[in-house]
Amino acid sequence: MTGKPKPRVILSGLNPEIVRGYFIVPENTTHPFAKHATAPGGAVIVVAREMNYCWTRFVEVKELMHLFDEPLQLVGDGEIFQSLVSEHVAPTFEWSSAFRADGQAVWMALGVLCPEQKRQEFARMRTAGTVTDLSIAQQLKIPERYVPHLFNPAFRRYVDGVK
Repeated sequence: MTGKPKPRVILSGLNPEIVRGYFIVPENTTHPFAKHATAPGGAVIVVAREMNYCWTRFVEVKELMHLFDEPLQLVGDGEIFQSLVSEHVAPTFEWSSAFRADGQAVWMALGVLCPEQKRQEFARMRTAGTVTDLSIAQQLKIPERYVPHLFNPAFRRYVDGVK
């Protein structure tokens, strides 16, 4: 779909309270994990190993969505990565392109992990009170905190508006 080599996923000792995962761009050949790329020009996704299955799955898919980023949206070095982490901790009034791309990746991951037909079905059930957010999270195998995002009135616009 992207014409790029399949990314390699590496489990690491990241502290998930600070960073749950990150995407190593193919051009960053100096990163210690870059050697694990599946092919020249391949990306690496680093995920905190101390997460449950639902979190790990969500983070892997979210980071995978960065394959679709434009070059200016990608985090290519440690300085830009640190700046992105800082934006998540203390958001500024002007978001960097990397911060916006990170937000887009969340919406894209939700769109992948909950196909529209299933999302509509869950919306009907949720409105009728026949399903809880926890039940939806368990069925989709995603963190419960993201379930309300699926029913955001602008959900389709956010997912469809993503390049």
